[in-house]
Amino acid sequence: MLKKLKLGLPLKLIAVILAALLLGPYIPVEFKSFAYATSLTLKELLLLTMPLIIFSYIFACLLSFKEGSLSFLSGLLGSICLSNFTSTLIAFGLSYVALQSMETLSFGQSQAVSELVPYFIFQLPKFISNDMALFAGLALGVIMSFKRPAKVIEVANKLKDVSNFILNRLFIPVLPIFILGFVLKMQQEGTLLDSLESYGPVVLVFASCQLLYLLFLFGVGSNFHLHRWIQSIRNVLPAAFTGFSAMSSLAAMPLNLQAARKNSQEHPAVDAIIPATVNVHLIGDSIAIPTLALAILMNFGQPMPDFGSYLMFAFFFVMYKFSVAAVPGGGILVMIPVLQQYLGFNDEMLTLITMLYILFDPIITSVNVTGNNAFAVIFSKFIKRPEGIKSVSSAEAIQNPVST
Repeated sequence: MLKKLKLGLPLKLIAVILAALLLGPYIPVEFKSFAYATSLTLKELLLLTMPLIIFSYIFACLLSFKEGSLSFLSGLLGSICLSNFTSTLIAFGLSYVALQSMETLSFGQSQAVSELVPYFIFQLPKFISNDMALFAGLALGVIMSFKRPAKVIEVANKLKDVSNFILNRLFIPVLPIFILGFVLKMQQEGTLLDSLESYGPVVLVFASCQLLYLLFLFGVGSNFHLHRWIQSIRNVLPAAFTGFSAMSSLAAMPLNLQAARKNSQEHPAVDAIIPATVNVHLIGDSIAIPTLALAILMNFGQPMPDFGSYLMFAFFFVMYKFSVAAVPGGGILVMIPVLQQYLGFNDEMLTLITMLYILFDPIITSVNVTGNNAFAVIFSKFIKRPEGIKSVSSAEAIQNPVST
């Protein structure tokens, strides 16, 4: 019996885009309007649940750090924030240097053929702001992490299970429908093909930047000793390829642990650092998402944010990283409120960045995996080998991951 053919999320989105490009001119405007309204409704439902998702993931993430040295945990959390923040600032510099020089070559908005209006409008009230959920999760997570009461951990895990159900079972399956309405709107208004053509060079820009930054980090980890530098990169390649093919940092974690042990000369601290940071230390996201966001702003004729405004965006971007869901597209879904509030993204811009992120998620995930390896090796240099970190095997780390 033939097995049912299953398409990955990127392939589904490619199918949606191709259908809009090829069949869009023949689809009735009324259907496009209804699909657009459906997408707006799905967005409203996602934003309604976003405070719960943000709170539960941050709260569970902070509680998931096992009991241990306070200096180790505080140093680890601070280093994660510093690394993600540095990557976000690199994206800002990259955008100013590279993207603005590309403006006259590849960016430009087509004139809309006709504006598509939604068939209906469905709006829901906002009971709790996303920022309030963010800070509540951070504060409560830090307070409870000192004692880690069993009942509190149980509640945190149940809240996270609810959020996982919302994303995995309710939203992710209809994500192609969510994208379809906005894609048909762009096709109707004559901006879809122009937008897709514009962002190929942007992907090359941020991918090249990620590669150079990773090479530098591995140089730091190997003290710029050429042989060790090259060998450390070789060691991490299997994990990077696994992350690329599976689009999952967690799936690549066993190989990443092995590579981190080799690259750190068997330092026991990496056995705690890799699982603890697998879904929160995200160099790939921290460079790709801001670069794409600033490119989209330029493409839509919006001014680049000044440095002060970007710092505000970067701060919340880094904090929201602790609420990233381990689902396809999770890295961009939780950033929707940040992009709206601090960069002024509209629905069309959100559609573009969601599409582009998911299409190039294999590259981004591979960079996340590789960057996490380099981070673990560098951070372990500041920890004395004999003290307080229990070494665990790859199998134990998978069975009891610090972060999921």
